[in-house]
Amino acid sequence: LTKLEVFAALIGAYGHDAGQPAVSAGFLIAVRSEIALLHNDKSPLENMHCAILFDVLRNPDAAILAELTGDEWRKLRGIVIAAILGTDMLHHFKQNSDIQLFYEVNGSLAMPTQTSEAPACMTGDPGKRHFIIEMFVHAADISNSAKQFEIARNWAYLVVDEFFTQGEREKDLGLPVSPFMDKDLTNIATLQMNFIEFMVFPLYSSLIMLFPTLSPACENLARNVGTWGNKRIQELSSEGNEQDGMDGAQPETGERDPESIQQEIKKIEVRTEALQQKLQTVLRKSQEG
Repeated sequence: LTKLEVFAALIGAYGHDAGQPAVSAGFLIAVRSEIALLHNDKSPLENMHCAILFDVLRNPDAAILAELTGDEWRKLRGIVIAAILGTDMLHHFKQNSDIQLFYEVNGSLAMPTQTSEAPACMTGDPGKRHFIIEMFVHAADISNSAKQFEIARNWAYLVVDEFFTQGEREKDLGLPVSPFMDKDLTNIATLQMNFIEFMVFPLYSSLIMLFPTLSPACENLARNVGTWGNKRIQELSSEGNEQDGMDGAQPETGERDPESIQQEIKKIEVRTEALQQKLQTVLRKSQEG
């Protein structure tokens, strides 16, 4: 990356959540908020983040772009805006496909040694470099699960608390509760396992194949999915023990019998082991180069 591109990536990462109102874009659109109306329901949060960031950077006390030429400023602004708009989760699955395709096309060239050097296929193509910047800012945005478990757990509970607060607001307003935001229906451990398996792992597996120095993040994912799985198993085991103490009485409506609980525990064990094996395979392939 050029110095300007590194600078742009850092600014984009720093400002990617500027002014975050702690609700989702779907909520803003549903309540016809000023933010959604201003941006025509198109990535309203991310467009707002960009606008706030560049407005702050006009302040004389924060004028870190003042020495850039007009051409440099336009290039930097384009990179920053693309990176921030790329954090909209509506684009996530397309980004997964894009980064997998990028690896399939460039993998043999983009496989670096265990250094921080740029892959050869990127050095002469600014489009590819800017694409990778976008992927890294997005990966950082969803990186909580790829950190050590104590940090990942703390962030998970903060995010879920935000989710549940929105869910309660939606109930109060008579709106449908957004997915994963109903505190009465969402299990945090299961939510985190799903997030790792279906959201974080696919993106990180391709990035790690391109940049093996990211392998510690993959190792954290493998450990964390196991820890969340064990947590859910402990919850189910406690539930099963309560059922065992009923001395033959039938479970109340909505409660599960011990057999169904054991079946769910077994599914979690199998699922956790399978995902950990996938993660280890990615790690091994990335190291083999």
